[in-house]
Amino acid sequence: MMPLIFAELGPVEQALLFLIAALVLTLVILLGIFLKLFSRYLDLLESTRKTEVASTPAPASVAAPIVAVAQPVPAVTAAAATLPPIEPIPALANEPDAGELVAVIAAAAASVVNQPHRIVAVQPVAQVQWPTINPWAIEGRVSIFSGRRVR
Repeated sequence: MMPLIFAELGPVEQALLFLIAALVLTLVILLGIFLKLFSRYLDLLESTRKTEVASTPAPASVAAPIVAVAQPVPAVTAAAATLPPIEPIPALANEPDAGELVAVIAAAAASVVNQPHRIVAVQPVAQVQWPTINPWAIEGRVSIFSGRRVR
């Protein structure tokens, strides 16, 4: 027994509908095959990359082991003793995490400057007061400009 929707169609329309359904099914199958082949290609590409990385020798600077220093190095301790003492930065005196904040600022400066430096002062930026704008005025402009034709 045919569904009611197919009963109203003529034989040509039924054949055309069957052809469209077969075409959609074929496209779904081809898409599945493509995705499977693409997955195999990505796996092959990843395994090739892993073998290239594994076969590449590490540079000498990376190959050297990192050794933790248990005792302070005398030369570094002597050099640090010659520096003037670090005074707290006045702008951060009442901040609870002032040391962490200065460390983050010093790390950011070190990554940009690339030479010896010292943080001398940290000052907060003044708050900027933006003018208050009526949102209805903005909406009015938007509606006016959206109603015009762009040339």
